[in-house]
Amino acid sequence: MFLKPADATPPAPADLLDAVRAWLPEQAVPATVRFVDAHPLDANGKVDRAALAAHAPSPAAPSAPADDLAEATAGERLVLTTVRELLGRPETVLGDHFTDIGGTSVVAARLLAVVERESGVRPRAHELLRSTDLGAFAALLDQRWTPRPAGA
Repeated sequence: MFLKPADATPPAPADLLDAVRAWLPEQAVPATVRFVDAHPLDANGKVDRAALAAHAPSPAAPSAPADDLAEATAGERLVLTTVRELLGRPETVLGDHFTDIGGTSVVAARLLAVVERESGVRPRAHELLRSTDLGAFAALLDQRWTPRPAGA
């Protein structure tokens, strides 16, 4: 979540998240909070989420280089390649948070459909949206993934 603080001194992100948990359902509580000076707008005057994601520093170091998936698990490869394709962002890494890089509910539904089709695992939307990053979501997928027998 990107916020523009009203005061010069913004609250601590953890305090803010604790406060909203009291009145938001758990699936609506953002995984992270980032403060910005301004929200970029698109031609229609709406917040340009892709521009926000492009200018925001990634809070976590990538788990794997963006161009090298040789050491990645099956879940990491599936999640990362699918998200890159769906969002058109080849620079996406496992340390990125889905919504921070422009992920929407429509893209989440498409990602979950691909994950189920390719792995046989049916994760829930809240599991993707509440994951700290794509790597955490991929780890959840790897825990549940049962390899298919050869020829199946």
